[in-house]
Amino acid sequence: MPVFTGNDDDDLERFFELYKGYIHGIGIDPLAVAGNPAGWEKAMDILCACLTGPAARWYDSNILEKRVKLRNILLRFTHDDEVAFKALLGNNAANCPVNTWVNPSGTRDIMAPGNVDANVLVTNVWPNYAIKENRDIWLNRAGMEFTNDPLNHNVVGGAAGGGVAIAGEASVSQPYVIPAFPCHVFIKMHNEFPTQQNARCQLRFGNLFQENMPVRDFYDNISG
Repeated sequence: MPVFTGNDDDDLERFFELYKGYIHGIGIDPLAVAGNPAGWEKAMDILCACLTGPAARWYDSNILEKRVKLRNILLRFTHDDEVAFKALLGNNAANCPVNTWVNPSGTRDIMAPGNVDANVLVTNVWPNYAIKENRDIWLNRAGMEFTNDPLNHNVVGGAAGGGVAIAGEASVSQPYVIPAFPCHVFIKMHNEFPTQQNARCQLRFGNLFQENMPVRDFYDNISG
């Protein structure tokens, strides 16, 4: 099992690849939502076990017991569960009216390229949970952010083909809140962890750290 400590010289991208190879090698599908526990839950448990030291502390502060809010996707009673939602065609009319999406770049730019109504799959806004492939969609289309808010996504209702928001957790026109999958954790780690590694490095060298200092001068300072 790969280990990532998060020290200054640890390679985050290499850890991502080693982690993907490891869970694939032991037969875990991080996209699988069926089973108890599901594949994505097993993958999350292994990811947590791979982290030690500063990386583990970062995980505990930023990920543990949190969920993911999709700021740009709003609850609607007409949606069913996630699978049914993703089967919709984003034609910006009957299936996905304008108050379904909140996106600064404009709904039609995403769901109907060229401002022409088109049957674009909703997965262009809510993708699958592949570990690295959908970073831009999650960040810039779904508008993901980690949150302490409780889950509120629609579940299958009593009426055939209908769905309801989880009772007491959310009302229509609020963003979906879904479980945090490994892909979401890696997106946040990719965005934040290298900055923290660099900050710790600067703190360690203190006043000797000079961003533009020639290598020879820097070496002479720390060895002299």
